[in-house]
Amino acid sequence: MNLPFVVNQRKVGFFMEEIKKQAAQELGARLRIIRKSQKMSLQEVEKRSHGHWKAVVIGSYERADRALS
Repeated sequence: MNLPFVVNQRKVGFFMEEIKKQAAQELGARLRIIRKSQKMSLQEVEKRSHGHWKAVVIGSYERADRALS
């Protein structure tokens, strides 16, 4: 007899949040590597983008305090 597959929604939600957190951390690390390879500060990125990318926002992405949506 086949039993129906039961999904624990809390566990699924927890794992999805962990995956999102890890992806944000990896993206942030890559952004920082690229910025530093160009020998740019956060303020220089803001200046060179003519204010399109704010230094505080880029820093938040790099630290994974903020996730891209």
